[in-house]
Amino acid sequence: MLSHCLGPSTTVNLPLPRSPLLHCSIEPKVTLSTRISLNFSGETFLYDLQHLDADPREIIELLKSSASERGSYTTVAAHYRRVGNPAAAISVVSAMLEVLALRVSEQDLKPAFLLLAGCETDLGKNNKADTKASSHHYSNSQKWLQKVYGSSSVPSAASEPSSLTRPSTVERQLQSLRDRLNNHVNLLADAHKMKRKLEDDFNLERDKRRKLEREVEELRKERDRARDMEAYALEQMRREIDSRRRAEDRVRDLRIDLDRYARSTSNCTSARRSTSSSHQG
Repeated sequence: MLSHCLGPSTTVNLPLPRSPLLHCSIEPKVTLSTRISLNFSGETFLYDLQHLDADPREIIELLKSSASERGSYTTVAAHYRRVGNPAAAISVVSAMLEVLALRVSEQDLKPAFLLLAGCETDLGKNNKADTKASSHHYSNSQKWLQKVYGSSSVPSAASEPSSLTRPSTVERQLQSLRDRLNNHVNLLADAHKMKRKLEDDFNLERDKRRKLEREVEELRKERDRARDMEAYALEQMRREIDSRRRAEDRVRDLRIDLDRYARSTSNCTSARRSTSSSHQG
C-alpha cells in the first residue's frame, strides 16, 4: 500500500517485502539532485535521497519494484558515492546492470562502468592499510575502465605497485571521469527540473484552453438565445404588420360604406324635398 499527502512537506510511506516500512520525507528546500521519481500503479512519487539507509538493499528492491530507468539507479548510486558509501553505490549499479543487461547495449552502459570504476578506486584508497584488498579494488577499477576504453588504453594495476601509495595517471583519469559523471548527474537533474517546468506550463495552458472553451460555449449559447429572440421579434413584427393591414382594410371598407350611406341619405332628403314642393304647388 502506498500513502502520500500533499502540502509543504510530503511524506511517502512505501512498504517493501521482507523489510520494515521505508519512510522518506520530502522537504520543499531539497534540491532536485537529491530526488528521484518512482511510479507505482500509475502514480508518481518523489523519493528524498537524503533519507537513504546505509544498506542499499531496500532502495534496490524499491527501484526494481517500480521498474525504474537507469537514470534513477545512477542518481542513487552517485548519491551514495557522494556521502562516502562507495560499496553501496557499487551494489546499486550492479543491480541496475543485472536488470538492464538484456535490454540495454554495453555502449549505453559505459557511464555505469565509469561509476563502478570510480567507486572501486574509492574503496582502494579507503583500504590502503590492507594491501591485498586495496589491490583487488584497483584491479576491479581497471576492469571497468577497460570495458569503457579498451584493454590497451588502460595500464595494468599490477605494473604500477606504487599506485597504491601515490596518485597515478589512472587516478587522475578517474578523477576527470568522476567530474564528468557528476556533471552528467547535474545535467540529468536539470533535465528533470526542465521537464517538470514544462509539465507545469502544459497544465497551465490546458487549464487556460479549457477556460476559453467554456467561454466560447457560453458565447455560443448567448448567440443562439439572441437569434431565437430576434426570430421571435421578427415574427411579432410580422403579425403586427398583418394586423395593421387588416385594420386599415377594415377602416377603408367602413369609409366606403359610410360614403354610400351618406349619399343614400342625401338622395332620400332631396327626394323628400321634391315631393313636398310638388304637393305645395
